[in-house]
Amino acid sequence: TGDTVYFTAHKTVAGKIVSVSAMQTETSEFSMNENMYVTAPYPGYTDYYVTIEAMAEKVNNVYTIDNNSIAVGNTLNMRTDAFAGEATIWSVEEVNAK
Repeated sequence: TGDTVYFTAHKTVAGKIVSVSAMQTETSEFSMNENMYVTAPYPGYTDYYVTIEAMAEKVNNVYTIDNNSIAVGNTLNMRTDAFAGEATIWSVEEVNAK
């Protein structure tokens, strides 16, 4: 935690990491016994959830950071000094509105 996160394309600051958690990756598969799709662990893979705190501009209920739209479902290409990768935004919370 505490690492600065950068938008890869623009090399601008996205925010700071305030927490990281890991969960076993899951997949959906069809169960012939239950005749329905069930959730099952996906061995060898882990999902990481990274919480980033950032200053964003809000206009018409759309958040932006340096012209990057921040919305659930959007994909971010980001990096820190320790890692780089693509991430899907799972949630957006407004902590201190101005």
